[in-house]
Amino acid sequence: MIPAPLVVVDTSVAVKWFFDEPHSVRALHLLDAFKQRTLLPLAPDLIYSEFANAVWKRVAPDRLSPEVGAATITTFLALPIEITPSPVLLLSAYRLALEYRQSVYDALFLALSLDAGADLVTADEALYQAVHSHLPQVRWLGSWSASR
Repeated sequence: MIPAPLVVVDTSVAVKWFFDEPHSVRALHLLDAFKQRTLLPLAPDLIYSEFANAVWKRVAPDRLSPEVGAATITTFLALPIEITPSPVLLLSAYRLALEYRQSVYDALFLALSLDAGADLVTADEALYQAVHSHLPQVRWLGSWSASR
């Protein structure tokens, strides 16, 4: 049996699994592939704090109740994402951040993609525009499909 391809998913995509935003439908197709194990999701542990912060931002202006926010985070924590500790990726991420003038936070996802030999799917257009010509494995969610 051929193992399922690895895909790094960043927080900009994960948020779309729970909140209706542009490209949420594509993000949900990606989530379905993860749940069916036709693709195997990877992320640095930073995804948890970034995701919780995105939920918090929706609670703060009263768009979401604190209880629904907590339930959303609990559901996210249960998803089958293989997590890599940030310290393992940090020096590589730092170098990538310098090279591509991106935050170390975003570069953690890039570093994992390079380390794992996996595509990185992002809905962060600024990140995509900054790196895709040099790192073709960085894929824009808006045009993502499982087959290249």
